[in-house]
Amino acid sequence: MSQNVNIEGLILTAKKRLDLQEAPGSTRAGWLMITALLTESRDIYSMAFIIYALKDIYHPSSWLLGFTAAGTQFGAIIGAILGGWLTDRFGRRKIFLASMLLFSVFSILQGLAPNIFWLAIIRCFAGIPVGADVANGFTYIMEVMPKGKREVMANRWQFMFSLGIIAAILLVTVLVALGVNKDHLWRIVLAVPAIPAFLLLLLRRELPETPVWFVERGRFVEACQAARQYYGDQHGRQLDDLLPEQNVTIEPTSVGEALKDLFSRSFSRRTVI
Repeated sequence: MSQNVNIEGLILTAKKRLDLQEAPGSTRAGWLMITALLTESRDIYSMAFIIYALKDIYHPSSWLLGFTAAGTQFGAIIGAILGGWLTDRFGRRKIFLASMLLFSVFSILQGLAPNIFWLAIIRCFAGIPVGADVANGFTYIMEVMPKGKREVMANRWQFMFSLGIIAAILLVTVLVALGVNKDHLWRIVLAVPAIPAFLLLLLRRELPETPVWFVERGRFVEACQAARQYYGDQHGRQLDDLLPEQNVTIEPTSVGEALKDLFSRSFSRRTVI
């Protein structure tokens, strides 16, 4: 029991040290996480401006048309639930790379959909990486940016959503002005997000795993290596004198234990409710 308490104390102390330290590339990392919302919101809200084309071409029922428009949000709910679990299990880096890759693929598939029925299905699947990326991206921001700056970065999500809506309007306006026929118009609008998503994927490849993720899993050797990689030689050795030079096995927390801990504190309980 004392060993467990000691390990928990080490983890908390390590996280506090990292919480106060600003990595040289943390601001850039935060922008790479938050910019994904621009691409994703552009995809979500673009449906409002191309739905007339789908209606005129396929003459769907109101139910199918509405489900097609809301498909991404439906998938995003699933993605957000799964994303939190996946990012804790497999790491922040793997999930934010996978989400951008999947979003790029599904964007292309949207543009190639043979009819509105398949488009609705594809949009549901396309929403899964969107939800996962939101859950993972905000977690990454909170773990690599210091207090004060990370809250500012996270609050820029609404700004990015607004830019995404403006980008969707401009793209549709340009295509309409150019006289692009309706069948090509909706396909172009839904497939275009694959380009910025793929560029974000390439830019995110340079980002390492967060030291906090390694610390919380008892992977202290990798945590020290990640800290040196992220913070540099001068400040990256802040964990070397604290953590043991070997990894420890930490039993994963059950869902029941996590919920009990979440609702046992008044602040977190009020926030969740």
